[in-house]
Parts: sequence; structure tokens; C-alpha cells
Amino acid sequence: MCGPVVFAPATSLTQVEAIWEFDNRLRAAAFGPLQHVETYLRALLGYHLGEVDPMIHRKPELLSMDRASDYPLWIAKLDRLVRDSREEFIVHHREKRNSIVPIWVAVDVLDWGGLSYLYSFAPLGVRDNVAQAFGLNAAQLKSWVRALNVVRNVCAHHSSADGGDVAARLVGQARAGARLSAMAASNDRHSNRWEQPATPPAR
Repeated sequence: MCGPVVFAPATSLTQVEAIWEFDNRLRAAAFGPLQHVETYLRALLGYHLGEVDPMIHRKPELLSMDRASDYPLWIAKLDRLVRDSREEFIVHHREKRNSIVPIWVAVDVLDWGGLSYLYSFAPLGVRDNVAQAFGLNAAQLKSWVRALNVVRNVCAHHSSADGGDVAARLVGQARAGARLSAMAASNDRHSNRWEQPATPPAR
């Protein structure tokens, strides 16, 4: 359990309020670009993995997993998300397609952490193709996606971004997020939406 909050001598309520407002602005500034990165990453993974096999996420023999022990937990979580989702496109696949959910549909129920694991499971060629879209190599993108997940969680769960280790990480990782967001934007100049780069292969 956390101990009591201790303020420095002579701290005023105005100073506390100013720090709180700054923290809100900092989280908002980081969260916007991260949403662009997440959506573009989701689209790229769905497209390039779907090119290999529409059901590649259920065929471990087609994947190149960094840690095979992570896969059972990941696929079990995906199954729960699909089972519990009320999204119209998921309900359609449950009711009309015998719960057969191709990868370009499955990616839309994964959170950032799930996408990060999916990237680490992807065949090496797919990793390279996705990373190139961001102007990075596969190892760099894997590292940045994992690091930016920390920033996203801080923003999404309204944790304090202005203090201690989190603030230090946020400053460095925000640079990564800004670059990835810029790369995502440069690949979608003709639309305000972050859409899949092409129509997925037919199932």
C-alpha cells in the first residue's frame, strides 16, 4: 500500500493544481499520436499476416515466435475477447461464420499489448515489412512498440506521467511515438482515417 503523500514545505494548492493540469496535458499530448500508431500497426499486421494465411494466428507452425510459452496465454485471451465482444463485425463472424475469425478481423479486438505479442509471433518477413512501413528495422519496432505500451497504459489509466521513472521514460519514448506517428501519417496522406493499406485476401 502506498504511504501518505508528503508535500514540500510551503507548497500551495495553486502549485498542486498546476502540476495536475500539466500532467493531464502531457498525457493527452502523448495519447493522440499513440492512437495513430496503434491503428496503423493493427492494419499492417492484419494485412501482411493475412497475405501468409487468413488463419495464421491459429497455426503456430506458420509463426516465428520469440517465446513459444507466450502463445497459449495470448491465444486464450484472444478467444475470450472474441467470445465476449459485442462489436458487430465480431458478432457476425460468431453467428454467421461459425466463429471463424480471420486475422484481419482478429486484430481489431486486440489491445496494444496483444498487438505487441502478435508482432513478436509474426514470421520474420512480415516483421520486416511492417517495420519498413515505419522506417525501422524489425528489432527497433519490436522494442519501440513494447516501450510505447508503457506510455499508452499510463495515458489510458490516468496514471501520473509527471514524476519519477515514468516521466523519464515518457520523455524518451514520446520521441519514438512521435516518429512512428509521423510515419503512419505519411503513409495515409489521402485519408483522415487509418485504414488497411489494401483489401485483405479472400477467405
